[in-house]
Amino acid sequence: MAYLRQIKVMKEIKFPYVLRAAAGLVSVGLIVAGVVLGSSFIFTLYFSFLMALLIRPVVIFFERRVKLPPSLAILVSLIFAFSVFALILYGVMYQMGSFVSEWPAIKKHLLDEISNLQKWITSELKISTIQQADYVDQARERMDGGSAVITSTLLSVKDFLLNLFLVPIYMFLILYYHRLLTLFLLQSFGESNIQRIVDTIAGVKRVIQSYIVGLMIELCVVATLNATGLLIIGIKYAVLLGVLGGFLNLIPYIGTMMAGIIAVAVAFSTGADLGQLLAILGVYTLVQFIDNNILMPNIVGGKVKVNALASILGVVVGGTIGGVAGMFLAVPTIAILKVIFDHSEHLTNWGTLLGDDIPQATVDLTGIKNYLRKIHIYPASATIPVMPAEEPAEKPGEGKIILPD
Repeated sequence: MAYLRQIKVMKEIKFPYVLRAAAGLVSVGLIVAGVVLGSSFIFTLYFSFLMALLIRPVVIFFERRVKLPPSLAILVSLIFAFSVFALILYGVMYQMGSFVSEWPAIKKHLLDEISNLQKWITSELKISTIQQADYVDQARERMDGGSAVITSTLLSVKDFLLNLFLVPIYMFLILYYHRLLTLFLLQSFGESNIQRIVDTIAGVKRVIQSYIVGLMIELCVVATLNATGLLIIGIKYAVLLGVLGGFLNLIPYIGTMMAGIIAVAVAFSTGADLGQLLAILGVYTLVQFIDNNILMPNIVGGKVKVNALASILGVVVGGTIGGVAGMFLAVPTIAILKVIFDHSEHLTNWGTLLGDDIPQATVDLTGIKNYLRKIHIYPASATIPVMPAEEPAEKPGEGKIILPD
């Protein structure tokens, strides 16, 4: 049963729109600066927050159905969640062990193929091996900037993995004190916004839980399709490459391309012929088509309602700030922002910008003009009806509000 509490709120103070806009820009700048400076800590804490939202229904089940105390219900839920994660990790590491054990033979075959390629270039294109080595050195110098980007990305992943042991601790504390955090948010805004904040919190939890569950379903389907296609072609380590492709697919738009390049490189190093390499590209292209046109719209896209432009820009910005971890967390962050904007009286236009609802050619400007009146930009006009004011919220002390689970 949800707890009932009286909410004491601060008196609401209204500021001019220009001042609010300036404060918003300053806040965004400070948030971005803080994320850049403390990306390792911020991403670990944020990832813990998302995972805590995901397993909250499991905690509720153990609290209400099994009648466990809150702390024990959280502990059992965490053990269950991390047991599933450990099982998946064990399967991936088992496949990786087979690949590592055969690495000397793979390396020898790869060197032989490079040598054959050099001989073919020398005989057909009349470029000596010395000239080829010079070209390779020049290309390596030009790619120094790309190497730095790759190195920084790998370092960000390493830092994230090093902080991974803190995730269970953060998750436990977030789940244990979630009502305290909710009460803090409710007391931080004016009394007329209490119900709006409650709806926003419920919307964020609903979107994130649906999005992550849909993402896990998509991961399993993509991994299965990749592995099945590679097994049919006859590629070694098909299961490992399929699972890797499923995880890389969590990075929107570029993950499948990265997985395809890795699969081609591994297949080439293990002796695959040209026909198999082309077939691998065909498999990953087909899986990408199925993912973009069937899986994403019906499993994930319907839960988030974020347009492709916002997603791509978010992935690019997230990758610039936090590497691979930033790319993965970009889309859920945009989804959370959209929910907040949709429930905010003065930020609904930003929610519209991030959404995927394309307006018709003819737009009714009444609502827009009423919104501009609210923020004191559009002059009053008797010809356009003003939107009815919202019912006043219950005054503190006159009622109680149910904190969302």
